Amino acid sequence: MQAADAMVFEGTVSSEAELLAKTDVNKGDTYKAISEFKLNDEDVFIGDLLIATGEETNGTLTTVEWVRVPSGYRAEYVPAFSINDGGVDDTDNSVTLNLTSAHAEEGTVGDLG
Repeated sequence: MQAADAMVFEGTVSSEAELLAKTDVNKGDTYKAISEFKLNDEDVFIGDLLIATGEETNGTLTTVEWVRVPSGYRAEYVPAFSINDGGVDDTDNSVTLNLTSAHAEEGTVGDLG
């Protein structure tokens, strides 16, 4: 028995042209990007999944749309913090941490006490 609209891994793609040239595409067909490219002006990154969806008539896709699922394996998704210039206030035992992130301005986390 076949599941309706199940994701089916079909292989890898390295460009928009390669993906859009696919024929006999079924809803749920899934490809993994092996290079960075643009798909309909949206950035696609290595590791992203591209899943076919769209309008169906009698079980056949008449319009194919591709949904991008980010892999999450990119530096901008990984928090990168370092602690510096922090200090302990001996009067009330509070700690001040200055965090520097690769993606944000340096700032101070509030009172941890």
